[in-house]
Amino acid sequence: MNSVGFVGGGRIVRVFLSGWKQANCMPPAVTVSDPSADALAKLKELFPQVQTTTDNTVSASQEIVFLAVHPPVAKEVLPLLAGSLKARLLVSLAPVLTTENLSGLLRGFPRIARTIPNAPSAVAMGFNPVAFGSGTGTEDQERVLALLRPLGDCPIVSETDLEAYALISGRGPTYLWPLLFELIATARTLGLSAGAAVRAVEKTVLGSLALATGGQMSADEAMDLIPVKPMSEAAVLPAALRASLPGLLAQMRGVSQPGPKP
Repeated sequence: MNSVGFVGGGRIVRVFLSGWKQANCMPPAVTVSDPSADALAKLKELFPQVQTTTDNTVSASQEIVFLAVHPPVAKEVLPLLAGSLKARLLVSLAPVLTTENLSGLLRGFPRIARTIPNAPSAVAMGFNPVAFGSGTGTEDQERVLALLRPLGDCPIVSETDLEAYALISGRGPTYLWPLLFELIATARTLGLSAGAAVRAVEKTVLGSLALATGGQMSADEAMDLIPVKPMSEAAVLPAALRASLPGLLAQMRGVSQPGPKP
């Protein structure tokens, strides 16, 4: 691997660079392009070895190019990059736009992969499912996986499942973090040291996850193990997820939802 380019210099680029740094697997040459001088300056401060530019064609001329912008922006910038990509390999980090959509915006460019990035990749503990377009070969796929493996798990999945992963693993930490940070903060106010608070929450989360995913108990059976449940409001979050996620998934996939019954 000689060079990696990022078109876009926002949060997800910081996640990737932090994860590679954590895993001691930073590619030898990384170029990031973004129209925001402030965004590039922040990246340069955190990762001095990274080259920055406001010219997207420079990033698009690297060996492997990560598309790190939102879908509406991608629709604007991709047609301008078709000539720069040439024989390169494009990895899109965005939901919604399929490999077929991306290829069309790039005037038929075929070597495209898509992955749904996961924020814990910043500490090399991510979950980044990846789908490969029909124009990628075995060598292409291995080169992409070589960049994703240091960040955590990167299973190869069907492209039709990527939007579901976007809601579950891509956005999933945002459902959990408010509770986890609040538990840590509350433990501190109750007198636990910082280390004890973090350890108590960490072990509770890991144990709860093992019980929930082990297949030995149903959800009701697991909940019944603790007789005293001090917060009935805790049921609000599951209800909110059930109410909102299916509609969000349909929206991302461009599927119209039936209206309310009269």
